[in-house]
Amino acid sequence: MEVAVLGSGSHGNATLVRSGDTTILLEAGFSARQIAARARAAGFDPDAVEALFISHGHSDHVQGAPVYSRRHKTVAFVPDSAHEAVCRARRGRAVRYHHRESLVPGETVQVGCLRVRTFPVPHDAEGTMGFVVEAEGMRFGYVTDLGHVTTLVIERLRGCDALLIEMNHDPDLLREGPYPWDLKQRIASRHGHLSNEQGAALLESALGSDTRVILLGHLSETNNLPVIALTSARLAVERAGRGDVRVLPAEPHRPSPAVRL
Repeated sequence: MEVAVLGSGSHGNATLVRSGDTTILLEAGFSARQIAARARAAGFDPDAVEALFISHGHSDHVQGAPVYSRRHKTVAFVPDSAHEAVCRARRGRAVRYHHRESLVPGETVQVGCLRVRTFPVPHDAEGTMGFVVEAEGMRFGYVTDLGHVTTLVIERLRGCDALLIEMNHDPDLLREGPYPWDLKQRIASRHGHLSNEQGAALLESALGSDTRVILLGHLSETNNLPVIALTSARLAVERAGRGDVRVLPAEPHRPSPAVRL
């Protein structure tokens, strides 16, 4: 299994997963053109993507889904609430996919040799979900955009070979930063985004003996610094007695090096 984060942050999110001859896309938060260009830069063929999966309806996760689906003849698994958000953003203009399937948390979808298991996470968009992608005995867990960690989230992610986990903000930087107070409250709420400390606690709980790679996602460019997030994550890995696990920050504006499991 190979995982390539094409970008992760408040300006957009997209991650490719490939095993054998099957490739899927988790999130389409950039334009279809950007996703295709980043996929090629990461060594992936954008026309080979058989399905894309959307976790929720915020634009940094769904905005490119309809055009990418049409242009690359890709099946789009998009929650109804996310599809409705795209329709609202287009203000009455037609929203068309090559083919769209509705998706709800708790579903499992088989695409070629990849099995995608979904699970609910607490966020301020209806029906937000995380993903666990399985193939050939490997498991990749993906979760961003959640305000707090539930027992179910830990159970679904525990023991994955690789994880992409949100470490969105540093509480001090968020508090002292330029955002308006209502946005700060939203981010720090139980349905907002995980802080570095919350993400580190999730890592410590989810790490298993098979876990080899941790990717840090959705780092705020305004309210966080990669060095702070990395320090928090590495301390959590050491507390769990797993100093051998690689910890890597996902880039917001370009593809990160692909991870092979």
